[in-house]
Amino acid sequence: MPTNDQQSGATGPAPGPIADLAARRRARLQDLLRRRSRLAAVVAERVAHDLSDSDDFIIELLGVEQAIESHWPAVYEELAFTEWLFADMALMHTPDEPLSSCGICTALSTGAPPPDRPAAPAARPVRDQAA
Repeated sequence: MPTNDQQSGATGPAPGPIADLAARRRARLQDLLRRRSRLAAVVAERVAHDLSDSDDFIIELLGVEQAIESHWPAVYEELAFTEWLFADMALMHTPDEPLSSCGICTALSTGAPPPDRPAAPAARPVRDQAA
């Protein structure tokens, strides 16, 4: 009678629970590192352009970094004070000195309105307070 491996066409032993857990941990770390990178870029853009929601993104970035530090302290120590520091510093700029990799600078250079300014409201008639 064929085994499950033979029936499914799999070759070699099935990964054990420890290997599966290690693979999931690696995938989770990679996901957090990608998320941290994207958030760092968003934070740099929002701070550089003094947008009102910068704090929300900073808090989210710190949460991702805290998760990395809690579960992968060696990775955090290796990246936080070297790669992240220099990468984040390279993203910092001001509206007077635009950065080509900044989505907001790019949008503004094409004449787009700033991202967090609402469109001008339609003119409303002024009511007479004495009525």
